[in-house]
Amino acid sequence: MRSASPLNPRPVHPEPPPLYDYAFVGSGASATLVLLALERRGLLAGKRVVVLDPDAKQRNDKTFCFWAKPTDPVASACSALVSHRWQSVRMNQQPAEDLLPWTYHHIPSSAVYAELHRVVEAHGIDVVRAPVETLTPGADGVEVGAGEGSVRARTVFDSRPPQFRPPAANQAHLLQSFIGYVVATEAELPAPDCIELMDFSVDQLGATQFVYVLPLGTHSVLVELTRFGETVLTEAEAAPVLDAYIRARFGAYRPQETETGCIPMSTAVLDVPEVDGVVAIGSRAGAVKPSTGYAFKTMFAHAEAIAEGILHERPAELPSTPGRFRLYDRLLLDILRREPHRGRSIFGALFRRNRTADVLRFLDEDTRLAQDLRILFSLPLAPFLGAWMRDAAVRAGGWGVPAAVLAVAGMLSGSGGAVQAGVLGLGLLAVGLPHGALDHLLAHGRLETRVEAGFVARYLGAAFGLLGVWLVAPAVALLVFLLYSAWHFGQADVVQWRVGRGGAVKAWAWGSALLAILLLGHPGDTRAVIALLGVDVPEVGEATGKAVAWGLAAAAALWGAVERRAAIMLSAATFAVGVGLPLLTAFGLFFIGQHSLHGWAELRRGLGASHAELFVRALPFTAGALALLGMGVAGLQLGWFEAFGQDAVAAFFVFLSCLSLPHVVAMHRFYGRAQRA
Repeated sequence: MRSASPLNPRPVHPEPPPLYDYAFVGSGASATLVLLALERRGLLAGKRVVVLDPDAKQRNDKTFCFWAKPTDPVASACSALVSHRWQSVRMNQQPAEDLLPWTYHHIPSSAVYAELHRVVEAHGIDVVRAPVETLTPGADGVEVGAGEGSVRARTVFDSRPPQFRPPAANQAHLLQSFIGYVVATEAELPAPDCIELMDFSVDQLGATQFVYVLPLGTHSVLVELTRFGETVLTEAEAAPVLDAYIRARFGAYRPQETETGCIPMSTAVLDVPEVDGVVAIGSRAGAVKPSTGYAFKTMFAHAEAIAEGILHERPAELPSTPGRFRLYDRLLLDILRREPHRGRSIFGALFRRNRTADVLRFLDEDTRLAQDLRILFSLPLAPFLGAWMRDAAVRAGGWGVPAAVLAVAGMLSGSGGAVQAGVLGLGLLAVGLPHGALDHLLAHGRLETRVEAGFVARYLGAAFGLLGVWLVAPAVALLVFLLYSAWHFGQADVVQWRVGRGGAVKAWAWGSALLAILLLGHPGDTRAVIALLGVDVPEVGEATGKAVAWGLAAAAALWGAVERRAAIMLSAATFAVGVGLPLLTAFGLFFIGQHSLHGWAELRRGLGASHAELFVRALPFTAGALALLGMGVAGLQLGWFEAFGQDAVAAFFVFLSCLSLPHVVAMHRFYGRAQRA
């Protein structure tokens, strides 16, 4: 074999990174609990283990708490970590209650980190002080890229903070952020054996906020300000609140430690990639209960299941949550996201009307349905009923409203003109006119927006511009009107249905199809109206037009099946039924029961407003529209529009079409901003 030289070097094959049995990405509570569970079963003996974390975990930066009965495994297994225990609790300044059979346990993070360091030393575990960037599966394990190097492991326990998919309409992603002071008090604490879990006497600051008080001795106490909200509590916000609260409750004090943290409270779907050989633990595995932020007991149970799975060579999963408790979490977080000011009254009622021990059992998901209902009916009914209806509509695939509209269409099929006019009139007042009376808010996308002179000028300019086209070239104006109507109607539906890629093409196709169904399904009425506008179109036979309309409705239903959207199929069925109704009734059903509701839903989402707030903002312009409508009806009777040289009904139709053009432009821009956001 030739020797290597600078001119003829020997190929270099770098040594592969070392292979470990277990690698822990992160060294917090979840990793410590898994290590302890493995150690108790002798599963660390003879194993190569590495812990990767850029943080040395030397500071007491947070608190872990849980409630448990003496017979619960977590109480005995974690006994050495617990620094304080209480069996008396106060909620929101109510009288103290006995917690039995529960005991509330406090574990400082310093105890968790100390136990981790002990296990590391006792078992010769390697430690890498570098952030983990990649996890790549290979033939003999997972390669863990950390800093400038890497290691390999047969099994990786990953506790990095998780990502979540964008929340669906019935989901919420809030943050539980907190800042707590451990302080020494000059005066002796009045009740050192009683904790206070939620005191809502502090300013809510646009979120749900409360103070959490844990006595740590006769002259030491942890006072923590906690926020449930979409923004993180800052030191600048918390400091004056905590200082005033501590002085009012305990007098003069001396700061000792500060702890901060932020916990996801989310019912959205975890976006954690599945990698062979990688086991998610902690919050990455979904251990945090969305409605409370508590996780320690779930992390312990998961750690035990992992260790038992390794011991008995079987898979281990995080203990599952019953479906009804997932529903309760979704309802509460939906309310706190939409109406954070309700948090104080909801939690206040929860603990005022129920024994705290019963509430803790409920939060532990250890109750039966009858017990759940007793607790749920003790809460304010209206917000939970609204949240449940929203959740039911989303979980049904959004078909609840379309199904109701289809039922109304069937009902109107056998009714007279007066009933049809009454139903459509009510719908027009409730949402038809209000959804188009909010255009002044769309320019800036904010609920608090004043009407600007420039906006009014542009709005009226577009309307009068189209009016000029109608007077000069009615055929061109009609074509323009049909084109922008097809786009507008199609865009509103496609945005609401969330049909995915190709949205613009699908909007054009669907908008054109629905107009064709409406117009061709009523060929006689359509030709008569168009003739009044001074435009001549080819005659379509009644049977032919209806056959084409029903065929397009069937094609729309097929599209709905391909998209897996029940709402589209129900909408197609409503159009099919509408072929048998008068043109005005069929169009009114679509305009009010589908188009206006879809636009209203997007306005609520985009402006972050309630139904009542939008209705109030729309009220002046709705009243104006009604006044114009009244003037138009009176004008038809008095012959005001005959000067236009066209039929009075046609002239009034032209007037309404001109006002719709600037509305379509405003909504198109609004939809575009919402989709980019």
